Amino acid sequence: MNCIKIALTSSQVVAAFALAWFSFPARADDVRDASADVRSIPEAFVANWESVQSYDVLVTKESLSIGRGRSSEATHSYRLILDAVAEKFFMVHQGTRSESISLDDPPSESRVFEAYARDPLTKETWLWQFPDRPQKYTTEGFRESLAKVRLPDVQLVGSLSNLYSFQKNEVAHTLKRNFGPHKKIYEQNRQSRQTDIVIDVELPFPHVERITRRVYRFDTQDFVPLRITTGVVINGEYKIHVVEDIEWKQIDGVFLPVSLLGQSSQSVGEGSHQEVIPVHYDVQFDWRSVNKRSAIDGSLNPSVLLDMDRLLSMLMRP
Repeated sequence: MNCIKIALTSSQVVAAFALAWFSFPARADDVRDASADVRSIPEAFVANWESVQSYDVLVTKESLSIGRGRSSEATHSYRLILDAVAEKFFMVHQGTRSESISLDDPPSESRVFEAYARDPLTKETWLWQFPDRPQKYTTEGFRESLAKVRLPDVQLVGSLSNLYSFQKNEVAHTLKRNFGPHKKIYEQNRQSRQTDIVIDVELPFPHVERITRRVYRFDTQDFVPLRITTGVVINGEYKIHVVEDIEWKQIDGVFLPVSLLGQSSQSVGEGSHQEVIPVHYDVQFDWRSVNKRSAIDGSLNPSVLLDMDRLLSMLMRP
């Protein structure tokens, strides 16, 4: 279950991604209806994430896109600390982005620094986005507070692509909806320890066969997806939009992602000058604790949002 490690500033990365992108099969042929045994594979994966009730993780993401004379590089760091039992979270995010729209113009840079904290007693969530003053809001439920944060929900890794943000529904609800029995699920390319599980959703377009398709390459022993491809099938042709390779590690009885290497597509330009360019991203996960509520720092409360030095230290690797 090894995943390729990359340095996004190297020109070799672009070549490696391009090879992986264009060499993937364009069609999903010889698929078979999924049996109960096949459906049990994503069900076990959902149960793995359902077992996680608290965690402390540092997530770093680097991304790069180059095309039509423009380039964009971004680096984001997230410290995500969550205790679903106590309905408490504390999160810090720092990001930088450098973008050049032409070869002749100097790149423009933007930065973001923000932190979020929820007080389980008052049900208040505090948001601080530098350089503004902290603001608070009150919501009825814990998941509604998380959805306001708009930061990555690591428990959706392996199900939805590209560090999907927190949703209002419970994690189990989102995962089961994605792999649920109402979806058309097929199996292909079964091997000794791997199988591809295909999930299709038909879209109502007149006179056009249009299907959204996700193909999950599952490890059939550990029940985790090693590769995910997402795209659309239009009149029988499978056009891929996203490819992700994920490396997992078992920590305290739970399989957790430790690295994610992906490529998605982005449209630039307008009208007849529009072009689709690839966006490459590399995500690393540094798990500090999982399902160890006692390991979560009890002093992390809304007052810490004003301690810039402490917030910055939380984004540093040991």
